[in-house]
Amino acid sequence: IYLAPNKQRIIISAMLLRPNILFSNNHLLVINKPPGWSSIPTNSGEPHKSLLEFLISQGLGGGSKQNFLIPLHRLDQPCSGVMLLAKTSKAASRVTKVWKEHLVEKRYLCRPETKNARSVISNNDWKTLEGWMSRSRSKRTVDILSNEKPNTRHVFMDCRLLSSELVEVRTHLGARHMVRALLAAQGLPLAGDLRYGARRALQDQSVALHAHSVTLPKSLQLGTLEQTHFESPVPESWAKYFDIRG
Repeated sequence: IYLAPNKQRIIISAMLLRPNILFSNNHLLVINKPPGWSSIPTNSGEPHKSLLEFLISQGLGGGSKQNFLIPLHRLDQPCSGVMLLAKTSKAASRVTKVWKEHLVEKRYLCRPETKNARSVISNNDWKTLEGWMSRSRSKRTVDILSNEKPNTRHVFMDCRLLSSELVEVRTHLGARHMVRALLAAQGLPLAGDLRYGARRALQDQSVALHAHSVTLPKSLQLGTLEQTHFESPVPESWAKYFDIRG
């Protein structure tokens, strides 16, 4: 149980880990989101899992009441990693602009359920995975098509193998489930990702997708922004599940 500035009690699930602050100044808040948190409030009836509401309750926002906070992107609830939030309208506007211009680089660490990634992705050399993305009928997943059709979006990302079990992804795009769906389309569903073909759930119901870093362009003018690269270590649970650390 945590107390908000107005003494309102915010109750969070005992299964959720507290997010770590990676960076904070007058304009930006950067946190390491543990798996299980929703980036924004949802209609699931679980307000205790809303990361945005929790951060505001801790007085981590901007403005005189420390309650101005806008997520600049989202991470899927079962996933983890670097997440940026704006503490001012200027930050929200300017970072959103460079994001739309594809000037923000994001890197993910992914652990496929099986160890056959080498048959699709080579070591060290970047390989581009691409396709046309559309919403599935259930709207709980997205489909990757090989050709353009109405109401589809062209998506792509670069991948390389860091080890026989660990894939690094580099992208300047942001689309719902893009990384999970593109890898699954190559026969590489991520560990724990039952929606995209994994056979078994992980013990904590997470998906082995970690937003390892976000790099903003140095041209971004946002006060005296002394840091433009932010990264976070993989969840400690990866050591238990996959013997992957750091």
